[in-house]
Amino acid sequence: MSALTQSPPVAYARPNRSGVGRRALAAGLLALGLVGAVSWAAEVRFAPARFAPARFAPATPPGAELSLLAVGDTGKPPSWLPVADAQVRVGHAMARAHTADPVDVIVLLGDNFYPKGLRSREAVARIRANVVRPYCPFVALRGPRSAEVADACPPAGVTGGPVPILAVLGNHDHDAEESPGLERNTVPAFVSNWSTPAGMAGVHELRGGVSLVLVQSEELLAAADAAPLRDALRQARGPWRIVAVHRPAVEGVDGPTHDDAHTAAFSKRVQDAVAESGVEVQLLLAGHEHNLQIFEGSRPGPDLVVVAGGGAGHRPTKFHARSRRFTLVRMGFARIDLVGTGEGTRLVASLLALRDVWIPGFDSAELVARWSVSLAGDVRDELPAAAQAR
Repeated sequence: MSALTQSPPVAYARPNRSGVGRRALAAGLLALGLVGAVSWAAEVRFAPARFAPARFAPATPPGAELSLLAVGDTGKPPSWLPVADAQVRVGHAMARAHTADPVDVIVLLGDNFYPKGLRSREAVARIRANVVRPYCPFVALRGPRSAEVADACPPAGVTGGPVPILAVLGNHDHDAEESPGLERNTVPAFVSNWSTPAGMAGVHELRGGVSLVLVQSEELLAAADAAPLRDALRQARGPWRIVAVHRPAVEGVDGPTHDDAHTAAFSKRVQDAVAESGVEVQLLLAGHEHNLQIFEGSRPGPDLVVVAGGGAGHRPTKFHARSRRFTLVRMGFARIDLVGTGEGTRLVASLLALRDVWIPGFDSAELVARWSVSLAGDVRDELPAAAQAR
């Protein structure tokens, strides 16, 4: 670990009564400290195993047959100081959670590139900053153009093998006309384990009888009907079905604002498609809200809705819903685990929030909420109320 460079002593001919000299000295010491902190944090960022990340990871359900991490609203343009970048901080915490208890899949819940989606003239820089750097331990750099972004993820920073990165698109990902095509076809040339559906919906069959249905919310909103989503749900083998989409679809939206009306309309479209499919959906994962929330639904589903939209910042909730069971306005992500055996098997959804105190390079998350759903749609809170009071 690099040490701070010591500056030579400063000699003063006489006291500086104006205070300018004292301010200059303080500014110099602050600059030296900042340089040292950045150097130290960068070393932590690129050699996390040395610092025993498992000590900082929150508890996860034991004996999981399948695990995934989900996060949305991630793609803000990078800051001038990468170690302090919000998305890097969340990604670093996700890496620590993965090191402690490895996951099988990463799901990105849309708005992967702000503010106008991904554009060709800045594609290399944005893929480096918004995909490779924050998710270094998860990415596979075996594509034909991976060498152009590999410097954002040196070998010392990789603590485990890559896992599939499955992404849906958000409203900001559609602001530039070329953006959806670039995310579908160009990003995999740099990050070879990146995938996003070519149409409105696509199905990925995972271990443990879990079908992950990826849905493009903006295409669903614009379509004349939701038949592609209905058909994808029917094709999903299950019996466990998880829908991943940018916009949340929840029950009991009842407020007077435009956001309430918009959410209610989108929710009805998703719920109608689920009902028409003739199958059950136990869990829906969404972003869009820039915070952490949990909603309870009913059959045919989604039975449980988890919003993990704290991937690069946070803001208050935008709509009212009677089905809301938990809200926390902090950065963070979700972890989903399939645990148990036989009739006792459950999908367990844990919300993990970054800690309030930031130590550069030691970003970690704490468990703030945990809910679960059974195959039959029984939803329950897995934490006592006291554990959620923060």
